Amino acid sequence: MAGKKQKRQAGTSLADALSATRSARRRVLALAARLEATERTILAAMASTPAPRPAAPAPASTPAVKRPVGRPRKTAQTATPAVKRAVGRPRKSPQAAPPAVKRPVGRPRKTAQTAPAAAAAPRPASARRTSARTKG
Repeated sequence: MAGKKQKRQAGTSLADALSATRSARRRVLALAARLEATERTILAAMASTPAPRPAAPAPASTPAVKRPVGRPRKTAQTATPAVKRAVGRPRKSPQAAPPAVKRPVGRPRKTAQTAPAAAAAPRPASARRTSARTKG
């Protein structure tokens, strides 16, 4: 293989080395011939295609207008008064419609109608709570 050192063999003859050199030379010449054929094909294709012409210069009757460079100059605004732009959230005006009723957020409050009757009635002080566990 090309570029890889090969182990030297003790029995390599001069004839073997000569034949290897000749075969390598043949391969190089074949590659050179292919390269030349490819170059000829490319040059022929470039010659058959017309070269792109440079853009035609602008007619001399209209002079070229140069674009200004940098920040534009401030114009005199004496004719029109400067109006400040509103920044941020618009203020509430008194003519605005009244705000819509806000919906309640979170758990609804307990009222007399929603509370059970047993919870609403006070428990007598003598009533004892009994544990679910029985003593045994």
